[in-house]
Amino acid sequence: MPQCQRLIAEATPLVKKYTDDSDYERYQFYCISAMYYAMNGQREQSIRQMKEADRIASERQDSPLSYIEHKLDEEVPIYMAMGDTVTAIALMDWAIEECSKREEMSVYRRTRFSAWYSLARTYEEAGDFIWAEETYMLMDEHREDSPWEIDEDDSFCPPEVEAAAEAERGRVEQE
Repeated sequence: MPQCQRLIAEATPLVKKYTDDSDYERYQFYCISAMYYAMNGQREQSIRQMKEADRIASERQDSPLSYIEHKLDEEVPIYMAMGDTVTAIALMDWAIEECSKREEMSVYRRTRFSAWYSLARTYEEAGDFIWAEETYMLMDEHREDSPWEIDEDDSFCPPEVEAAAEAERGRVEQE
């Protein structure tokens, strides 16, 4: 990884010299650098790079969807790489809420559906099976927005998540 850090250090002055402050290339450079720093435990440096990418994404957005997708496609994976599931979940919740405000358009419904899937998987990986199950249930309620075909009688929720959620509810009731 030291070679990657050296390449980023060498590229930084070139990116600043040959791109404008809000160019797409600069945005991509900041996103890639943020992920590199996140994967190497350099949280503060990652967040600095991510804030620069976010600034460009915010300034250059051609629609609310492009900014929502920036949050989902760039920021969420970076926070996940840093092990910060709380922030990643908050970003996914924000994106779902923003998509719900525009749900009359199918592209927002599809993006919301994908965000629900990512959120459900994140809860599942974190061991929060009740929340995962509830999120999968939202997907079941909005199956028409899914990019995947699934039988009407089937659930998006994997049986092992349902079983783990039931066990989790049992533990909570015993306490």
